[in-house]
Amino acid sequence: MKTDFINNVTHELKTPIATIDIACETINNLPPDEASRMIKIIKDENTRMQTLIEKILQTSLLDKTSIQLNLTKINLNSFLTNLLKDLELFLKDYNATVNTEFEVENPIIMGDEVHLRQVIYNLIDNACKYAKDHPEITIKIKQQNTKYLIVEIADNGIGIKKKDIKHIFDRFYRVSTGNIYNTKGYGLGLSYVQAIVEAHKGKIEVISEIDKGTIFDLYFPSIKNDDL
Repeated sequence: MKTDFINNVTHELKTPIATIDIACETINNLPPDEASRMIKIIKDENTRMQTLIEKILQTSLLDKTSIQLNLTKINLNSFLTNLLKDLELFLKDYNATVNTEFEVENPIIMGDEVHLRQVIYNLIDNACKYAKDHPEITIKIKQQNTKYLIVEIADNGIGIKKKDIKHIFDRFYRVSTGNIYNTKGYGLGLSYVQAIVEAHKGKIEVISEIDKGTIFDLYFPSIKNDDL
């Protein structure tokens, strides 16, 4: 499976590089409207390459025996609010609706903001890709006793079969039925999510029902007020 991943990424990197090369060669000889279209193509292909490179970096990270985190105090309410603002255009492209329910007044964890942004993005990206039509996502912040804060991400997607749930965190594993089969991906996103959550001394739980959707609960150790 790893060999397939490397072959797929190598092949897919060639396409945007070739497209950008052609666009750059022709852009100077085009009228303004057509030149603007070429600039958009270049930007889109650049974004595509950045996504592929991020997947490669995630693979490299998962090969390490331990993950080094840059831990700072993070208010999950502010963190998620700011992240969703940054994802407005991305969500608009999918015509996705995101609802938030912040049930904890001051939810503070020790976290690596860069990695946590990618974790939440991966889950939102999956929710959008695997939606049947109009993606509807609900993000909640909840408290479990005083030990854990929970970030819950629920969607209205196609769901995951029970036999596949136990494998979705395996590296390079992809569910091979339904819409997911036709969706581009490399089976790394959820492996990365699990690795980062566990590196934060947390855990992740999944509940899913076919044709109704999936819920991911991310558990992070909370910080007591005395520790602030």
